Amino acid sequence: MTGRIAFVAITLFWVVMNVLLFRGEMGGGRETVSEVPLDTVWQKILSAADNSTLELRHHGAHLGTIRWIPSIIEATAATNQDRVVNELAGDGMVNSLAGYRLDLEAAISGDEPSTRFKLRGQLDLNSNREWREWSLRLDRRPQAWTVGMKTGETMVH
Repeated sequence: MTGRIAFVAITLFWVVMNVLLFRGEMGGGRETVSEVPLDTVWQKILSAADNSTLELRHHGAHLGTIRWIPSIIEATAATNQDRVVNELAGDGMVNSLAGYRLDLEAAISGDEPSTRFKLRGQLDLNSNREWREWSLRLDRRPQAWTVGMKTGETMVH
């Protein structure tokens, strides 16, 4: 009798756990998940301490890589007193934020040299995360194209 009770208990446990796993994996239990605001994601990308690299694959085949490199632009010290404060700050500490820089490097590889290209971009933002300058360079041998623009200018270069 105890063997049958143990078998029924184990079977019920297994069925309940599989139902919960299925709901969690297939989207039935999303009531507790909340959306992350875009400003939070953007702030995390810009203030990250390290580079991020993604590998591009299509059906298991390697297509290339994308890497973005965030950095914080610190305002330069205007007076000697500010310079002393800057020297006392620890390594990696920012006294006054001037803006952000996001560098992008992408390499798409193909079987033939004509299908390979590299993309390099740079985006400079002020402390309010409004763009100041951007540039984009596409290299596909033997040609290279560069596009860029600065705030206040009416021409794209």
